[in-house]
Amino acid sequence: MNSHAAVRSVNRPITTEEAATLVRRWFGAGMNSGSSATARAVSEEVFAEGFIDHDGTGGGTRGRAQWQSAVVDAVFAAFSDIEVRIEHSLAQDDLVAVRYVFSGTHTGPFQGRAATGRRIRHTENEIYRITDGRISESWG
Repeated sequence: MNSHAAVRSVNRPITTEEAATLVRRWFGAGMNSGSSATARAVSEEVFAEGFIDHDGTGGGTRGRAQWQSAVVDAVFAAFSDIEVRIEHSLAQDDLVAVRYVFSGTHTGPFQGRAATGRRIRHTENEIYRITDGRISESWG
């Protein structure tokens, strides 16, 4: 496990701060990396192998590998100069809620739409569940 990922003992549940740090790591080091390969590497550290995306861009994917293809690869192929900024986050127990703004230039096809060359800005709300020190589920 990377030293930047949440570290915890197997004998205790993850703290609220560790859960929030894990989610912030995904956005900061993963989505803001500028690279699909780097985002994939960070996702290997912070997302559980059996990760479930209940809806949203991933369309209900099951498993980290399927989600990486459906979301990470697709987003980085379709948008350049990606920037994700967390506006608000709340953590309680094993859940972290995040409101973030995604922006990037639409340079490739995405969800059936041809590239427009336009800069887009999209606000999203996500809820993440943390299990055994990894992001195990998301809704949003």
